[in-house]
Amino acid sequence: MLLPRRRAARPARAFPPRETQPLTLYLDSDGRANSARGDGRLLRQPPAAASPPDRFVDDPTLPFVAALATAREPDGRFDLRERERQHETLVYDSGLLTEPLTLLGEGEAVLFVAADAPDADLVLWLAEHRADRQTVKLSFGQLRLRYRHGFDREQPLTPGEPERVSIPMTYVAHELPAGSRLRLLAAGSNFPWADPNPHDGGPVATATALRPAVQTLFHTADQPSRLHWPALP
Repeated sequence: MLLPRRRAARPARAFPPRETQPLTLYLDSDGRANSARGDGRLLRQPPAAASPPDRFVDDPTLPFVAALATAREPDGRFDLRERERQHETLVYDSGLLTEPLTLLGEGEAVLFVAADAPDADLVLWLAEHRADRQTVKLSFGQLRLRYRHGFDREQPLTPGEPERVSIPMTYVAHELPAGSRLRLLAAGSNFPWADPNPHDGGPVATATALRPAVQTLFHTADQPSRLHWPALP
């Protein structure tokens, strides 16, 4: 059972409060960020120029499906432990926080990605990994990459060519205590809340052929995949 933390109310005249400051966290790994057992990291500084990319496979015929019990959690406090154990989910971890971190506002993920198909989905979850080992969803974002330049037009991917994409994340007003961890999870599907992407680039409503897509997430000095979030100092 996911238990909420109760905090004293903090009044403000605007949201986000004017005293928030921009926080940037950079994605990094040694090329093995697959699952919570991997080496994905969230850093305050950009990664090294030679940081190798991470890859995962999204197979629309075998979508990940979490236990339906997660859909019954109050207020959408989904426990993502099952998701983060899956090999085809990338996980980036801040390490133990040495002091509290308060996120307050709408975030954005700026990522450099590629796929070996003309279309793919990218799904993100921001989460708090607690001392009791629960991984609790804080925020969510999703983009079908054919719409990376806007929902008023479709543009297929060039297979294998990196693209810069921006994914808005839902609002957060939450304090992570010292001793917890901030995690970003990235995957290629969000079934059953969204239909799997057939990856052929054609009209989704009439697609009959489904194929796997290998997706790559880059994080180097020249391609700094990162999170931007308003935070209280």
